[in-house]
Amino acid sequence: MYKFNKKVGFSEVDAAGVMFFARAFELFHIAYEDFMAKINLDLHKMFLEKGTALPVVHTEADYKKSIKLGETVIISLEILDIETRSYTIAYKIFGEDETLRVKGITKHVFVDASFKSASLPKEMKRILLTQKGEK
Repeated sequence: MYKFNKKVGFSEVDAAGVMFFARAFELFHIAYEDFMAKINLDLHKMFLEKGTALPVVHTEADYKKSIKLGETVIISLEILDIETRSYTIAYKIFGEDETLRVKGITKHVFVDASFKSASLPKEMKRILLTQKGEK
């Protein structure tokens, strides 16, 4: 399981100082990009140099407790499922007090340069499988 810490800033909250619900998906994605870089799967290089991508095709989130301005949250990420053309990642956002704030998933599909669904590259699948095995 991968963990990423993030302090909640002014641009991420509403006038009441509570994080707008859609920002949870931004936190998921920030942690996802960092995770992929840490395991040497460079999303920027894939997109900019190869023209391939991993768009999100499905998302879910359950909101348990508000996230507020100034809090440091911990975003955990775990690979749930790896298929031929896609994989699913589970996220949990915790407060500093270890209270679950939000949990969710994103499903990513590999697309080639013509933006058509394609099989995950073998090396990518191997790396993801290695990470899935870590507990």
